[in-house]
Amino acid sequence: MNIDWVDDKDFAKSFAKPKYAQNKAMANSTVKSLFNVNLAGNKVSAKENEYTFKRDKQPTIVGKINMKGQFYSFSIIPQAGSPLQ
Repeated sequence: MNIDWVDDKDFAKSFAKPKYAQNKAMANSTVKSLFNVNLAGNKVSAKENEYTFKRDKQPTIVGKINMKGQFYSFSIIPQAGSPLQ
């Protein structure tokens, strides 16, 4: 467990309410510079501190946030059957 949380229960409680809205612009800017992918129009789902951004015919982006709602990690999952550019 991360030093920011006491245990799994504390971790889950920290992310009970989605925090994406407060850092949406920062996420889009970072993802655009890292992967050349625009998050505008993507569907967003959240589970604890992990946000998944999906859109048809686009790679999936997964971002993780800290307790303050700031993204600290992004990864890209290529669209099935297409090479990552």
